[in-house]
Amino acid sequence: MKAVVLTQPTPADQVTLTSVPTPKVQPGWVLIKVKAFGLNHSEKILRLSEIEADYIQKPIIPGIECVGEIADPSDSQWTRGQRVMALMGGMGRSFNGSYAEYALLPVHHVFAVASSLPWNALAAIPETYFTAWSSLFESLQLTPDDTLLIRGATCALGYASIQLAKALGCRVIATTHKKEKLPLLQEADQAIVDSGQLEGSLPMVTKALELVGPQTLYDTMRCAAHGGIVCNTGVLGGLYTVKAFDPIKFIPNEVYLTGFHSNWPTDRGKNFCRELLANGHVQILAYTRYKEMIRVSARAIAVPEEQQAHWIDTIFDEQPYLANVYPGKTREIGMVFCIDEGSIEYFNLGVRPIFRERYTFGTSPSAEPPKGYQITQACISCGTCARYCPQGCIQSGSPYQIQAEHCLHCGSCFEHCPVQAVQRLG
Repeated sequence: MKAVVLTQPTPADQVTLTSVPTPKVQPGWVLIKVKAFGLNHSEKILRLSEIEADYIQKPIIPGIECVGEIADPSDSQWTRGQRVMALMGGMGRSFNGSYAEYALLPVHHVFAVASSLPWNALAAIPETYFTAWSSLFESLQLTPDDTLLIRGATCALGYASIQLAKALGCRVIATTHKKEKLPLLQEADQAIVDSGQLEGSLPMVTKALELVGPQTLYDTMRCAAHGGIVCNTGVLGGLYTVKAFDPIKFIPNEVYLTGFHSNWPTDRGKNFCRELLANGHVQILAYTRYKEMIRVSARAIAVPEEQQAHWIDTIFDEQPYLANVYPGKTREIGMVFCIDEGSIEYFNLGVRPIFRERYTFGTSPSAEPPKGYQITQACISCGTCARYCPQGCIQSGSPYQIQAEHCLHCGSCFEHCPVQAVQRLG
């Protein structure tokens, strides 16, 4: 077969095709006939410099993603001719990648595709949109109310992130370091030429996607409002680490720093659906900008098959932005569940003392044992617990009493009681 093979740093104009043997299948791996693949910045890094690293298998066929058809399913669940996509997990670095007519890949990094897109369009999706989606919705926990800053937006990942964020309903501020590239950011609400220092030059944002990387990360962190989240996903600036990183000084108070890398993609959404069908238990967490948390612990059951289409249409009618995320028939990939009984816990960290309360709902809500701490009759009324309570929610008496609605469940009273009169619940 024909392939690109690298053994040393190689400028783009020196990349050539060569003939190599078609890979032989082995257990746990599948052979894919490559129809198309995307070009990525990380492959440029590999080609120009990373190829010299000891951890790169050489000679190596580069390419971290591809779309194509199963040529030989080996011992997997796939069928010959099935349309699939694959990405990351060591492709093009630990083992040969996709710059070839065929690619032998681990079965757990191959995913089924149900799409009528042509191969060249489909090839633009795997790595770019997987990274964009995961950065926005897993790492940044993006919501329609957010103002999102995308720093270094004039790249494939930046464009995809703008599309997804706008489809959700966010306000998007996008940057580029070249004035002539501003027209490429017309889908954003605001496009800015990045001088390297944005702090103080734009409204504080609730979420920020850092694609330039450590070169501008310090400044990006200072563009985030209290409670904001910054996700470092890219390294377009060419700087890969923060020198002498001091997290206490680097990260502003009440701003959160996270990151995303796409090395180990999974189909965990499908696994979650199977688990939900099997045991029905679900926990849902929500956190607001006002430091309020809501936790739902409940039983979920699948809506009957004959009602699925009705409820999917109803959900899409009530939340029109979903039609941009799942256009046309792709909405049918979803499954609707009904939560019919369980408990809700409300927790507010934005007041002092904090406030929490628990409710149950449904005809026969599942009983959860009380949680937290209580003071027993062994109390000697010494007041030690009250002195160590950070929320001041322990009232004097015989015995002393913990105000459960203001308790942090921190356990300070439990740790400091001299006579072990504090009991842990749940």
